[in-house]
Amino acid sequence: HTRLTRVSLCWWQLRITMKHCNKCGEDDQGAFSPSQNTICSRCDAARVRVWQKANPEKRAASQRAWRKANAEKVAASKKAWREANAEKNRASSKTWKEKNVGVVRAHRARRRAAKLRRTPVWSETENIKGVYLEAQRQQMQVDHIIPLQGELVSGLHVWGNLQLLTPKDNHSKGNKFDVEKFNSRRD
Repeated sequence: HTRLTRVSLCWWQLRITMKHCNKCGEDDQGAFSPSQNTICSRCDAARVRVWQKANPEKRAASQRAWRKANAEKVAASKKAWREANAEKNRASSKTWKEKNVGVVRAHRARRRAAKLRRTPVWSETENIKGVYLEAQRQQMQVDHIIPLQGELVSGLHVWGNLQLLTPKDNHSKGNKFDVEKFNSRRD
């Protein structure tokens, strides 16, 4: 008699926690979408996929808005992925460059032209060559302290505007110019 009561109790508990999906008709325990209490999570996921296919512009706008509102989170996530998948990232970059040779060449040509336009006649070309040779010897990169194509200000391709940075530091600096940091170096 005790054993029968336990079985009845278990059946009663299951009956209370079971839900019935109004879409597919299946009974499921705990697999219901929190947003849609009347359909199971599988049916809710199918409903979302159908909406996404029917509304690609709204979905893209929603994703852009989310990424803009969570820019720091997105940047941290991308950085973590790149660090965890460094080799895969390099291979992907190499493949992209091989498929987009014209884009890469155009970027390099634009960079060379900018450098030429910003190299004055009085620049010390021997000193500039020396900086590049030293960078190669130390396996570092040459960076323009004031970027050649900066947003705030554009610098010149002269010896006094060059510095050696590690590849990681150079890529993180990018095309940015920090006025406060620059002024504090001069003091």
